[in-house]
Amino acid sequence: MSSELATLVPVEIWEHIIDFVNTISTRRFDPVRCRTLASCCLTSRSWLPRSRLHLYHSVSLYLTPQYQNHSSFLRGLSLNPTNGPLVQWLMVKTEDPNVLESSAGSGLSLIALQLPHRLPNLQFLTLAGVDLINIHPTTYIGLSCFRSVRFLVLQASVWSRYDQIYRVIKAFSGLIEVIIDFPPSHIVQSPTPFVEWTPERRWHNRKITVPSLTLQIPDKYIAGMMHLFAPCTVLNIELRNLLPPEMLAVANYLRLCGKALRKLTLNFKSKAGPVAMHTMVHNVPSEFTVVSVNYQC
Repeated sequence: MSSELATLVPVEIWEHIIDFVNTISTRRFDPVRCRTLASCCLTSRSWLPRSRLHLYHSVSLYLTPQYQNHSSFLRGLSLNPTNGPLVQWLMVKTEDPNVLESSAGSGLSLIALQLPHRLPNLQFLTLAGVDLINIHPTTYIGLSCFRSVRFLVLQASVWSRYDQIYRVIKAFSGLIEVIIDFPPSHIVQSPTPFVEWTPERRWHNRKITVPSLTLQIPDKYIAGMMHLFAPCTVLNIELRNLLPPEMLAVANYLRLCGKALRKLTLNFKSKAGPVAMHTMVHNVPSEFTVVSVNYQC
């Protein structure tokens, strides 16, 4: 399309078309949608504001050994600082999540130190496949500067101890929702058994307070993860093997939440779903306003 034609049609009509292009895909980080919006930015000067608004709303950064993706994004923010406040969704992911020894840890450190002050309106942050083991201590300081982040997703990250997950989440203040999504095939380096904090150590290792918590992780990590969190208001858990220790951990956490928990969703993916459903519902206090229990054999 020529730039002359783009200027003949009223800008309002093109803006409606650009809005439609942005809604074609339901995926938040869709490569085709991003490339289309990028082309719209280059088509006409009058198209640039609307196209840039959608293009920078959701950003996906890949942690590569050379950090080309991160450097390009940072250079764009430096050339035009007004782009930074447009970013509300950010996904940080490794180029190859199956590689254990990678520079993902150092890449996350660069993002934590260079982006917080440039993204003042960032609300949704996803860390996918990020190495949580090889993280420099200053990374946690940088993450704490993302003061506007309210929703955090940890997806298939590389870790070996529960305190690594704890320190990343605890770095953020004011979180509304935390989602931990570790599929059964995700990379984990033999996590050490979680040890209950003794009273004299609780001043240093305070539990994470977040209103909404979603755990989609292998059952054997359920008990350890639940020790990280204080009672929440909304809880979503997916269980597969339904072993007694994990069932007991869930029941204990429900009792710990008590009246604070207002919405509970349990998803059982096991043949023992009906039995487990009866056990869990029996442990759910009557104060809960919404209880959703699903099972898939």
